[in-house]
Amino acid sequence: VRRGEALGLEWSDIDLKNAKCTIRQTLGCVNHKAVFQTPKTKSSNRTIALPITLVNELRALRKKQAELKLKYPGLWDSTYDLVFSHEDGRLLHPERVLKEFHRRSERYGIRLTTLHSLRHGWATSAGKAGVSPNVMKEHLGHSSITITMDIYSHVLAEQDSEAAEIVANQLLIS
Repeated sequence: VRRGEALGLEWSDIDLKNAKCTIRQTLGCVNHKAVFQTPKTKSSNRTIALPITLVNELRALRKKQAELKLKYPGLWDSTYDLVFSHEDGRLLHPERVLKEFHRRSERYGIRLTTLHSLRHGWATSAGKAGVSPNVMKEHLGHSSITITMDIYSHVLAEQDSEAAEIVANQLLIS
């Protein structure tokens, strides 16, 4: 998901039982002020499957937030029911999240140029794993398969070479 899509997630958008997540709003910046907005495109409004490892992490986060609400009654900002928030429930400012990402990337020696590169990393891994471009399009919230293919065609080109070898080997066996 995009940074703003993640920051805009509320717990009502997460279906832990069925491992699904619905993107319906984003948290962006206008004149350095955090504001809720509609997603980038019509196709950005979407429901995507979540891996079980992430579902488990989200369950743990939900439990931690519930404990914090009980531990500090009256201090929890219940204006929103955000999945990703400060420890008191306040929203995370998108620009500060980006700065923190850069700070931690540098600290841990991770060479990522942007937070958005995590999104590209997912798509590249999905393409290399053989995930259908149409499924990738849906997960990424692209409005057309053309956008997905234009951006990630280098990954799919590798698959094309592999497919040629696999089919040739099958034909030789027959």
